[in-house]
Amino acid sequence: MTVLDGGDPVVDQPLLLQDRGGTPDTRIGLTDGEGREVFFEGVGPPPCNTQFVELPEREVSREVGCHDGGATESVEIDLAAVGDTA
Repeated sequence: MTVLDGGDPVVDQPLLLQDRGGTPDTRIGLTDGEGREVFFEGVGPPPCNTQFVELPEREVSREVGCHDGGATESVEIDLAAVGDTA
């Protein structure tokens, strides 16, 4: 996952990855110098697991999709984009 603000990396930003399907759980991380954080999240077979990313210090929450197992996803969030709201 990469977090940007107007194309610039957001550094040292706490992130929460929330899996709200099946057995809900939350992963917590911190962006690096390039605005990236890697999460390993196991998702099972259909129905898919809907996942959200929250940036609590910026009061931003965004759905990053509904995923089944067996796939690797790269997600980019630009905080300057319309629709990235709490």
